[in-house]
Amino acid sequence: MFCAIFLSVLWGDGYAQSTPKDTLDLLTWNVFMRPRAYFWDNQTQRSEYIAEFLNKNQVDVVALQEVFGRKTARFFRKALQETYPYQYGPGKVGFMKFNSGVMILSKYPMVEYTIKKYGNCNGIDCMAKKSAVFVTLEKNGKKFQVVGTHLQASKGYANALIRTAQMKTISKLANAYKIKDAPQIFMGDFNVIKDFKYYPDMLLNLNAIDGPIVSDVKCSSDPENELCWSKKPKILDYILLKRDEIDAQIIQRKILKPQAPLKKGKKNLSDHYPVKAKLVF
Repeated sequence: MFCAIFLSVLWGDGYAQSTPKDTLDLLTWNVFMRPRAYFWDNQTQRSEYIAEFLNKNQVDVVALQEVFGRKTARFFRKALQETYPYQYGPGKVGFMKFNSGVMILSKYPMVEYTIKKYGNCNGIDCMAKKSAVFVTLEKNGKKFQVVGTHLQASKGYANALIRTAQMKTISKLANAYKIKDAPQIFMGDFNVIKDFKYYPDMLLNLNAIDGPIVSDVKCSSDPENELCWSKKPKILDYILLKRDEIDAQIIQRKILKPQAPLKKGKKNLSDHYPVKAKLVF
């Protein structure tokens, strides 16, 4: 009794009414499943190991990018069905276009979902229906919202402007579907290099919060990865929390490095490493 009174005085009356926190493990991964009609990147063998990795790790919510092609999407749906019964994306193909490539997989029910196609693109990115994939999920009566995406690639001011427009689409979508007390998380390959000049703009455009990487691996795009074209180590993949007054945070951001014995002596499962984090809400 004395302790309760003391803590109430120290922290305020909210002490006695404080509610237990829920946690969710989140993971985003560009899995490099380019269309087989144009590229052969050992997709079949890699997809099997990727599914095995996701089933073994069993995070709560996964956002995948570059899941192009109906066969690849069908494989992941079936292979991951038991672990992630709730699935959405990557959407339909368009005329002379591939799907968005973005899938969201969850252990928890999806109570609302939609796909918003971006209005502009450049270069080879125009072959896909680049989009924001939005879902509202629920755990223990608490709702949370996830946007999975893959933004315009490549350097240059023109591509940066397109990414900015795509981020503004994400922001408008998040605001339109906003639910009181529900944290909003943005996950995916944003094609923005961390600590580069466009990085602060990304956080500003999304009104989002990032955080430190606490793992030994510090880059999601690694020149030591035989599938990666990058010449310098960099972070392009993020799990961001929309800045809000909601009592939620994303912690323990880690970059993982899953590998397996592949053909021709290769070992990396994608040209990007997955990023994992924990939502506390």
